[in-house]
Amino acid sequence: MSKVLDKRAAPEEVPSLTADTRRHILVIDDMRTYNANDGRHYTYARTFDKGLTAVMDWMDGIQSFDEIWLDHDLGIDPDPWNAERTQTIRPIVLWLVEEALIFNRIRSSTKFRLITSNPVGRDWMRSQLEKWYEVYV
Repeated sequence: MSKVLDKRAAPEEVPSLTADTRRHILVIDDMRTYNANDGRHYTYARTFDKGLTAVMDWMDGIQSFDEIWLDHDLGIDPDPWNAERTQTIRPIVLWLVEEALIFNRIRSSTKFRLITSNPVGRDWMRSQLEKWYEVYV
């Protein structure tokens, strides 16, 4: 969809023709890939560590995302000494809750979309995040 620019508008009201107006989405998921031709810009975090770093950078204002898409199960931890081995999004979600609850740090302009196929994980993520953010399934 293209916008018609009014030539009489003040310069600050005219959108930049060189600016990237696509929605910027952080996807924390170990497997899924989305169509890059759908008008959105995707940044992928395929592991728990990369997901946590991306979310912390977003919270600190280093990165900007319109939406953050979350998968619950993030694969197997390569560390053989980790007894749990299965990585999930839960520590990242709990960190977001802690930031909101204790430090009142909320980036409310960003929406969360839950893309997991794990129904228990999806319900848990929704119950934690919907207190502070718009959450979609």
